Amino acid sequence: MHQSRRTSRTGRTPRGQEAGDIPAEKRNAAKLAGFVGFVNLHCSALKSDAERFKGAIRSMGVDPAEIDRDAPMLQARASLAAYEKDVPASCGEAVELFGQKGRIIPGIFLARCPSPSPRPGTRMTAVVLTTLR
Repeated sequence: MHQSRRTSRTGRTPRGQEAGDIPAEKRNAAKLAGFVGFVNLHCSALKSDAERFKGAIRSMGVDPAEIDRDAPMLQARASLAAYEKDVPASCGEAVELFGQKGRIIPGIFLARCPSPSPRPGTRMTAVVLTTLR
């Protein structure tokens, strides 16, 4: 018997939406949200500009609240995990692509004044959601 859709054991995300089924604009918004979460957790010299980030998400045609659930949230988490594989290079990429003079969307990431690191156990979801609000 041929199945046209994957089962939950092989990749289906909550509520039946598969990662490949996410519209491109939501997928890109979720990837940016994952990058923002990564930067806020791991790049001590950078911080995200919450208003600029939300404006960028809206300009993609996505309500920032949509990234907080289902497949877009899983995409954001997967993106964050991918950036964690090489923290120094990913922090450099954040500046290059989204820093003050970024090539893609300038001003998403700003220089951060020295401050304490995130508390141990801080979850990516909390960091991204705080940014979205």
